Amino acid sequence: MASLKELIFKPKWQHKNGEVRARSVALDTDPRLVAALPEIARTDPEAEVRLAAVRRLDDLLPLMRVAADDDAEAVRETATRIYRSMLSGEHERSPAIAERLEIVPRLEDTGLIEYLASHGREAEIRAAAIAGIDRPGTLARLAEAESDRDLRLKIIERVDQEATLERLAERFRTSDKRAHKACLKRAHEIGGRVEEDQEADAEALCLAVEALSRSGDPRDEKAERLQELDERWQALPEDVRTPYATRHDGARRIIAHLLTGETSGGKAAAEARALHLEIEGAIADADRLTERSPLGTIQGVEDRLASLAKAASTEDPDTAGDLAAARDRLATLHRTVLEQQPIDGRLARLSEEADRLDQRRVDAARLAKLQERWDQAWSARKPTLHDEGLRRRFEERLAALESAVASQDARREEALERVDSRMEKLESELEEGHLATAVKAKQAVLDDLALIGKHPKIDDVAFKGRVAAARGRLREIRDWQHWANNKVRTNLCEEAEALPAAGLHPDALTARLKELRAQWKELADGERLPGDPANRMPAPGLYRRFQAACNEAFEPAKGFFEKRAEVREQHLDELRGLAERIEAAAAAEIEDALAAERLVRDGRRSMRQLNEIPPKHRSKMARRLREAANALDKRLDDVFAVVERRKQRIIDEVSGLDPENNLEEAINGAKDAQRRWKDAGHLRRNREQALWKAFRAECDRIFGRLKERDAAEKAEADARLDELDKIIEAAVACAEQATADPDAAESTLQRLRGDWRAVGASHRGKERQFEQQASAVEAAIRAARNERRKQGRRDLLQLVDRCLAAEARWFDGDAGTPLPETDLPETMPTDLAGRWERAKGDAPDDLEALAAAAETEAGALCIAFEFLAGVDSPAEAQQARMDYQVARLSDHMSGTERAPRETEIDSLLARWAACGPLAPGAAASAHERLDRALQAL
Repeated sequence: MASLKELIFKPKWQHKNGEVRARSVALDTDPRLVAALPEIARTDPEAEVRLAAVRRLDDLLPLMRVAADDDAEAVRETATRIYRSMLSGEHERSPAIAERLEIVPRLEDTGLIEYLASHGREAEIRAAAIAGIDRPGTLARLAEAESDRDLRLKIIERVDQEATLERLAERFRTSDKRAHKACLKRAHEIGGRVEEDQEADAEALCLAVEALSRSGDPRDEKAERLQELDERWQALPEDVRTPYATRHDGARRIIAHLLTGETSGGKAAAEARALHLEIEGAIADADRLTERSPLGTIQGVEDRLASLAKAASTEDPDTAGDLAAARDRLATLHRTVLEQQPIDGRLARLSEEADRLDQRRVDAARLAKLQERWDQAWSARKPTLHDEGLRRRFEERLAALESAVASQDARREEALERVDSRMEKLESELEEGHLATAVKAKQAVLDDLALIGKHPKIDDVAFKGRVAAARGRLREIRDWQHWANNKVRTNLCEEAEALPAAGLHPDALTARLKELRAQWKELADGERLPGDPANRMPAPGLYRRFQAACNEAFEPAKGFFEKRAEVREQHLDELRGLAERIEAAAAAEIEDALAAERLVRDGRRSMRQLNEIPPKHRSKMARRLREAANALDKRLDDVFAVVERRKQRIIDEVSGLDPENNLEEAINGAKDAQRRWKDAGHLRRNREQALWKAFRAECDRIFGRLKERDAAEKAEADARLDELDKIIEAAVACAEQATADPDAAESTLQRLRGDWRAVGASHRGKERQFEQQASAVEAAIRAARNERRKQGRRDLLQLVDRCLAAEARWFDGDAGTPLPETDLPETMPTDLAGRWERAKGDAPDDLEALAAAAETEAGALCIAFEFLAGVDSPAEAQQARMDYQVARLSDHMSGTERAPRETEIDSLLARWAACGPLAPGAAASAHERLDRALQAL
């Protein structure tokens, strides 16, 4: 229970001063404060207070929310750094691995996923993160840096680009045989890709040929591998091979020269180009290295650059400068990495000693001694992370040396066993006079002799005599072959001299000249014996004639190639301009992300057109465009990250709307979110589609509820309209009922009006239709009642006439005469029924007085009927008519309410029914006047 002081004074972490709150949040240990840290980190108005709360949080979910939503950059970065280290297992407060394994698969932040894939302490965390990565370049980098070999194999299975797999296979050739084989197998599995991937296949084959040109594999294995690569190269379409032909052919010629024993002094331009491309590739590998790269990898690239610097014969200052800059950068990087951790100088010296050993001059005893010294140095101290890297590098180098020694010993024994048979084959070919096969046989013997070295068998005088005799015979055959080849050389000269008149296209002319030069070189190669100088050219006179003819044939085509060079320079200028625009966009503030993204696409697409610029600029321009596009793309990543946070916040807002409790508010909120979504910015297509899909689902949830409500309301409105239609149909039937029973029809109409009001629908058309039918029903009711009233009056008058006829007997003295049988209604007015009963009897005693009174009453009734009908009264009744009108006027002036006209007529008819007995003459006169008035009415 809180103390009185706590009830009066709030704790410091709730103080109104932000600095006080920040100090309290950073230092106090109040359990209530610890429990409130997530809420403070999310809602406190001061960034300093939120930052202090974030630093003490040990719950991943609040940290991730703050990192995504907080307005202060410092708070977001701190939260990001903490939860990254907690997820990777590097933080001291990292949750259990089971909890982290539940979170990692649900992550969508690409940067965080790649961080966990490379920095996760446990292999399980790295594997879970790698499952969310699909970019081949990132997967390749992770495979190279992965220490768990089983996980490395799983990463290789995810790579789906053959070029990347070829590079990885070369990377793991000596360090991890399982990974090397897995890369080759995977590359073979995806080798049958569709046509759009064939360009990548051509580049991969170029990389493979270049790697083979600098490998230390045995001659036979290298020849077998070259044949396999040639078959795959020839399988590609010609239009795919053309842009890469120069690069491929240059690297292949280097391998061919190595296989035939040719020295490097006479490299052709294509070979120099291949070396240039190899330098460019090594520089690119060096540019990718960072302070997190293993020392072994850095040293390997350093060694590769050093060997290329010795072998380089290029005079291109740009390439030489790039090579020197890359070596300087790697040297600095190597020193930086070494300075970051303690170094065991003894282990480093032993590792360097192993690196300096030449596998051709080392033996097993020396390697065993070196291993013993390493074991002694290793056991003398606790190894560091750097020592582990040295150990792996030392073991890999020692294993390679041991393998080379074992292989060299085996090859030496094989050479001893086969040298006799090869010597016999050489002598046989010489006996047959086959120069080409004899040269190959002689080279095979020399290779075996070089491999065997010092040995009694080789030093034997008889064996040396056989070799010398073979050498003399070979020179003799070569001289005969030279004489025969001179005829062919003469023909080649004549063909070259005829080319200017052939009218060939410059490209066709160049191709033909290359064929002729290749044939000339083939003749020279066929006459070259093992040990001859590389620059030896037989038949120098014919050679000068051939060269002059070739130069003369090529002279007309120079203009074409100069024009093509000019076009290529123009295209180069265009690409330079594009690169400058991309670099400027990468250096400036990005205002239009769509335009910047188009620049990135243009830059990467333009790299497919590098064959349209001068060859010497292609590698440099490709690197410049790639680096500029990557830099701008990285800047776009930052812009897109901000846009993604905005859109994710909008999605969260829409997901928090509750259409069940307040649909109108939810709809307005969703519409406002849709307007803000358009203004939030643009993302890359795949991410934009994913967020749009999530946003659309939340909006559909709300608008779907609106559609459900509208559908329900429409169904209800349709049901009410159906009810109105039924009421209108009943009104139509009611009009037919009115003729037979107007009272029932009136009751039905009243009920229908009540039903109409109960439905409560507002539909003008149907309401107008119902009122029309109701008016028709009312009119039918009125007509039926009028007809019934008229019929009743007629029946009444007929009964009165019968009464008068019966009473006439009294005045004629025939009262005893019985009345004729007549049908009378079952129900008659009471007064008329009594009058009829009296008329059937004897005349009353005061008949004359009654007749006089009845005549007076009949006259008054006739005047009243005539007044109502608007017909004139007889002349003798004019005064009585005037008196009647004056009396009615007087009643009106006095405010006496007068009955309706129909009621008054019915009242007068009732008085007529009671008026009697009348003398026949008076009755006839009154009846005549009454009929005339009733006809007018």
